Amino acid sequence: MRKGFSLLEVMVSVVILSSITGAAIEIFRLGYRAAAESQNRTIAYNLAREKLEQYSGIPLNYSGSSEGYGAIANFLNFRRVVNVNYYAYGSYLIQITVTVYWDSDRKSQSFTTLKAFY
Repeated sequence: MRKGFSLLEVMVSVVILSSITGAAIEIFRLGYRAAAESQNRTIAYNLAREKLEQYSGIPLNYSGSSEGYGAIANFLNFRRVVNVNYYAYGSYLIQITVTVYWDSDRKSQSFTTLKAFY
C-alpha cells in the first residue's frame, strides 16, 4: 500500500488554497478602500459644517467664496466652494451651499442651509 499524496492531489489542494487566499486578500482590499472613502466623506462633512458655521453670521450683502486645493490647513487634498443665493419673500432669505471636493474633483459632498433676516 502506497503512503503519501499524488501530484494531482497536491495540485488540486494548492489551487483551492490559492483561491481562498486570493478571495481573502480581495475582501481586505475592498474593506480598506471603503474605510478610506468613509474617512474622506467624514472629513468633507466636517469641513463643510465648519464653513457653514463661519457663514452663520454673515451680513445680508455677502457673496460666496472659493478655497483651492492646499488652502485648507492640514487638508491639502480638499477644496471648498461656497455659494450664496439671495431670495426676497417679504423678509430676506439666504441659501448657503458649501461643496467640498477631493480626489482631484472626482468626488464631492454638498451641504445647504437657509438663513432668514427679519
